[in-house]
Amino acid sequence: MLFKSIGQLVTISCLVVMCGCAAFAPKHKTADPCDFGTRHLEQALGPEFGKIRVKAKTNRPKHGAHGCALIYTRLAEEDIGDLPPGEGMLMTEIDERLALMLFPSRGAPQFRRIPSSTMAPGPVRLKLKKADIDGDKIPDFVIEESAPVKGSALGYRGLRIMSGAASSGQIIFDQPLRMKTAEGLELTPRWKVVVKAGQRSIVYQGGGKTETFRLDPKSGRFMAVKEAKSMAPKSSEQTKKTPAMPAALTTKNTPAKPAVPKATSSAPPKKKP
Repeated sequence: MLFKSIGQLVTISCLVVMCGCAAFAPKHKTADPCDFGTRHLEQALGPEFGKIRVKAKTNRPKHGAHGCALIYTRLAEEDIGDLPPGEGMLMTEIDERLALMLFPSRGAPQFRRIPSSTMAPGPVRLKLKKADIDGDKIPDFVIEESAPVKGSALGYRGLRIMSGAASSGQIIFDQPLRMKTAEGLELTPRWKVVVKAGQRSIVYQGGGKTETFRLDPKSGRFMAVKEAKSMAPKSSEQTKKTPAMPAALTTKNTPAKPAVPKATSSAPPKKKP
């Protein structure tokens, strides 16, 4: 007999099934998302690909990395020419770009190149860090954009936050880092995440002013909170009650004027002679 017992047949069958599953398991489950994303950029851009400046991975709790954000540069067309690689190629450092490589729990990997904010004046520099902003216990990608603006000492600054969840990479916040004081002065505010009564908000502060953006559970985005218009306090003169007229001046209590006797035109009687 080929198999000595039914138990031996079952054991061999299980081994075959396990080997088959391992051979056809999706490769991206164990792959590095940053390496995957870099290869995609090299293929998509070809000779225009510059280099990876910064990369950051994100992961679900108790799971491996499932997403990566990449800041990269491109070579300007005039820098490529017909020269061999590495010769005469200058990096356009200010033109930094963003790409995301995501490994969803189901389906194929997702690769996305993210354009600069529509509020940016042109090419930008990027800063990247990780932080759980929306409270789902998965680190999100926090990107700060900056660029010079002619005639402005502050230049352009923008804050963008992208969900670290592998299913979307959704932009959950996209606003300029700019505030204007009551006197009309423009400044770059400080920002922080505030959790109050179970609600998460991004708060801008600067120049004695505060702006709040609250997380909308339906859209998953942080939306600006309109400040309630406070009623202007009444002046001290308005708050004082108008004193009542003295009783002596009211028409009801004013005493009647005495009647003036009417003058008679009758002449005195003539005396008899």
